Amino acid sequence: MLQESVANARTQTEQNLTQQSTQLGQSIQAGASLSDRWHDSVGKNLSYGEGSSSGFNTQVSQGMSNMQSAIDNVSKQTGWTKDQSQAYLQSAYAGVDVSVGGKLGPLGCSANAGVKWSDEERTAYSNMSSEQKQQLEQATKQYTDGANAITNAGTQVDNKDTRTSVEQFAHDFAINASNTKSLGASVMQSQSDLNALSNTQTRLESGGGSFTANANGAFQSYLER
Repeated sequence: MLQESVANARTQTEQNLTQQSTQLGQSIQAGASLSDRWHDSVGKNLSYGEGSSSGFNTQVSQGMSNMQSAIDNVSKQTGWTKDQSQAYLQSAYAGVDVSVGGKLGPLGCSANAGVKWSDEERTAYSNMSSEQKQQLEQATKQYTDGANAITNAGTQVDNKDTRTSVEQFAHDFAINASNTKSLGASVMQSQSDLNALSNTQTRLESGGGSFTANANGAFQSYLER
């Protein structure tokens, strides 16, 4: 009964993780679309006549600049495409440890955003030097600082009925960032739960008799007390 219970819980957790990873990938993809929207229209249309020198617009514009610089740095250090580098940073921003194993795999959640890595790229990532990993951490911090600046700006316009294109962009960005972080936390929790259940299942299958006997003894003592 104990083995069956753990097995069922593990199966359910695997299903939850798969669903959450897919949703996270979709949120990452939506974030990439927002970035395209900035570069294709909002950022380009920002002119002095629209108040590009205002504190709000400057905050959003600088945040996007920091994020783009981080993407460029990751691409330069790793040889990844800009899309791969952005997906990596978005996953890291969501709090997902893309180096973990299990269902996520190296860069696994990012892959759900439609961005793929070859086996060679995954191997290269796993074998990165400490200096390369430190550079990725610095780029992640730069990306996070930029994203947080835009998110903070976006929360300032929550109650406005009429918004400029920059304000609407920041508002949409803040919503996406919140969703991405929430899904990232869910993914990591499910991964942690899955690891624990897998370890328990292995213990039960390899030494279930003694495990059950110990449990029965403790339960008998409880009944006697």
